[in-house]
Amino acid sequence: MCTYPRTVFVCHHEVWGKRLIVCPVGEAYNRGALSQDCRLRRPHGLQTRKLIRKCDRCIEVDEALAAAKVKIQECHEAVAMKRAEKAAQNMPETCDGSGKGCDVVAIRAWMEKVQVETA
Repeated sequence: MCTYPRTVFVCHHEVWGKRLIVCPVGEAYNRGALSQDCRLRRPHGLQTRKLIRKCDRCIEVDEALAAAKVKIQECHEAVAMKRAEKAAQNMPETCDGSGKGCDVVAIRAWMEKVQVETA
């Protein structure tokens, strides 16, 4: 097991540095005695850093996710506005807005129809 410096981020991702201490397997590979280098990494205690931030990849993903959430919210608002406009256009002409001369039965039937369509 070769020893490497390591950086640990808040998101629990790690970045490994260049090899500090070569293990016997790594030395044998460097001499040409083995066909494969050491594949195990061991962190060096004094060379391990813990950063109080996310790694670059997680920052990019969080920014993209925030932008997507904003766009989805804009779409929800646009759909709600279109539904309100459509409902206003389809409102029965039996009511003049003042409450006088309104056909309550027709308005209730229209409201039930709109609720069924949106559900």
